[in-house]
Amino acid sequence: MSGIKKYIIIIGVLFILSCSNKSDEITSATWTVDESKPELSVEVLNITTGSLYSGVQAAGVISGVMEAYIVSETKGIIENVSLGLGDSVEKNQEILKVDNTIARLSLEQTKQQFESAKLELDSIESLYKKGISSLQELTRARSSYNGALAIYETSLKSFNDSSIKSPIGGVIAWKESSAALGNYITPGMIIARVVDLSSLKIELSVGERQIGLIDLGAKATIKISALNSIGLIEGYVSAIAGGSELSTGSYSLIVSADNNFKDKIKAGMSVVVEIETNNDKNGIIIPNDSIVLRDKKEYIFIDDNGVATPKEIKKIDVLGNRALIASNETIKINDKIITTGLSAIKPGSKVISRLSGNTGDAL
Repeated sequence: MSGIKKYIIIIGVLFILSCSNKSDEITSATWTVDESKPELSVEVLNITTGSLYSGVQAAGVISGVMEAYIVSETKGIIENVSLGLGDSVEKNQEILKVDNTIARLSLEQTKQQFESAKLELDSIESLYKKGISSLQELTRARSSYNGALAIYETSLKSFNDSSIKSPIGGVIAWKESSAALGNYITPGMIIARVVDLSSLKIELSVGERQIGLIDLGAKATIKISALNSIGLIEGYVSAIAGGSELSTGSYSLIVSADNNFKDKIKAGMSVVVEIETNNDKNGIIIPNDSIVLRDKKEYIFIDDNGVATPKEIKKIDVLGNRALIASNETIKINDKIITTGLSAIKPGSKVISRLSGNTGDAL
């Protein structure tokens, strides 16, 4: 019986050793190399260090530092149009004027009534102080005065509204085509849109993972897709939302910048903005798509003097196609990581490589 137990124990030990060797040895049957195959042409990158979160990129559109829609508060026939599409406008400058004949006559009438009520109030107050007039008469005079004043101010506003003005200075970016000489306008009609492009404002949306990396005042670089000739524009983060948008879950922020190209930059142009982050993760950077999974472990292949050699790695974080990996004494700076042909490569495969850059650079 003891002999049978020894035999079983020996078989068990051999089985355990056999399983252990297969799991640790990545050059096992699953990665067998066919020595008869020719050398594979591959691309490689020098393994270097870098920053995983060197910058946050987002796309948006340009708007002016201030924008205003000019809305009619009156009705009538347009008798004068002062400015048109693309014209510069000063604050409180007239854009168009509506026939104000009725408004002017009404203003003259209510002004006379107001002035008459004021004279009567002044007279009653003087008599009341002398004890000649009663409190009831003074109260009536004050009520008449206040009513006349309200009617006069309403008439004055109607008269002033006949001249439609811009509330801000800027450029007319859009104008209603029907707001033309001789046409009739009504209250609530949008006449024009004025944009102040003395400086730029860009609203961006970023994800939950990115918003914590951005500080108020962080530097930003703006690239206008349609104006490559003017180069990059330097800006900064001028506002960060206190919470996410309910519909999308993203976080809004505003990038502001001076506008030194007022004759070229227009509101609505598309831009790509890169914002400096406050928490760079520095270390060995590799392309995420150069990682190979075998037996629930992750490896990269190194070109070791023309031979593909696997190295086990451990990812710390990933951003897009950039992966930050833990320091590993088997992986050295300037090792050549293979980035192409990975489906055909096995440990020991012969390779001919072409260097195409560094892993720490932006991928």
